[in-house]
Amino acid sequence: MFIAKNRLLGVIASILLSTHLLAQAPKLELKIRYNLSLSRYEVFARPDATSPVFNWGPSQITVVVPESVPDAALVVTSVAGGAWQDNSRVYAPISAPGSDFHGVGSLGAVTSLEANVEKLIFHFTLPGDGCTLGLRLFMNGVDPNSSAPGMNGGDFSNTIFAIVPSVPAGYEAYMGNYDNNGTGCSALPLVLRYFDAESSENTIELRWESERETAFSHFELERSLDGVTFDFLAKVIADKRLSGQYTYSDVEIEPGLTYFYRLKMVDNNGDFTFSNQVSGKLKKAFATIGALYPNPTSGQVTIPTVFSEASVVILTLTDLYGRPLQQRTIEVLVGGNNINLDVSTLPSGMYFARLESAKIRVVFSVNKK
Repeated sequence: MFIAKNRLLGVIASILLSTHLLAQAPKLELKIRYNLSLSRYEVFARPDATSPVFNWGPSQITVVVPESVPDAALVVTSVAGGAWQDNSRVYAPISAPGSDFHGVGSLGAVTSLEANVEKLIFHFTLPGDGCTLGLRLFMNGVDPNSSAPGMNGGDFSNTIFAIVPSVPAGYEAYMGNYDNNGTGCSALPLVLRYFDAESSENTIELRWESERETAFSHFELERSLDGVTFDFLAKVIADKRLSGQYTYSDVEIEPGLTYFYRLKMVDNNGDFTFSNQVSGKLKKAFATIGALYPNPTSGQVTIPTVFSEASVVILTLTDLYGRPLQQRTIEVLVGGNNINLDVSTLPSGMYFARLESAKIRVVFSVNKK
């Protein structure tokens, strides 16, 4: 009994130790950019935790290259995370005819990491050297998988296997890419001092400041709901001074959603680069009421609403003197909700209705035929 109990305690201790180690183990995001001064492409890893002796295991980082680049291996120079080589390639597959895929792999090596500090992993040049616009990193779940037409069974997913003491299975350290918008080939004259977002009750205010705008054309403000796919929001012309401060109020937004923003910064030659991403979400809980239909009505009226958060609200219908005629409790979800109100048993005339909870109160009128 004593031996069995000790074994059980040992198993529990091992599980707790493994859980603790995994909780402290870094996760990594990847980025690629072109270094103009050194004429090379550079791939970085950004960890979310510090580890002086991170056990970087077998890994693959796939670089997606425009199909205009000559069909040959990338010339890779390793810096950290092991000896990296362009091991596998697919050129202009049917599923993505405008792109070539280069799977750069490593068997890994012990690597020191500092939380939120970029670590240069490897750099490379293209066949024939030079710079081509639009290189990026593979996006797992978005780019073609091994069964897609023309991929020839090759799995080009990004993966970084990490080895943790007392955790034989290790863990997947790769968690995605950041600022993966395609590389540029020139340095813009403009310097972006900051770009941030401030949320209020019904708007998200974007602010930024720049320097050296003399050869700069304009900003294109872009917005996204997932931080990956961005849409054009507004164009802001540079003021052509040595420095400029800009603001933009985004009011076409829905409560309960997080919005991501970035600046596309375009110079007079058409070259561009992207800013850091910022995000915002409406602060205060509120509800908005759309146009009731049908209104006037002889029976049931539909009340289109948008709520900033899920809650329980009370719908009350009163006459013109404020005397309650109907009342019921309704559970609403974040975003759009259609609430129905039956006035078929009431005399013709105007009535008032209100939706209220601990955080919101909206009053509107209903016309009965």
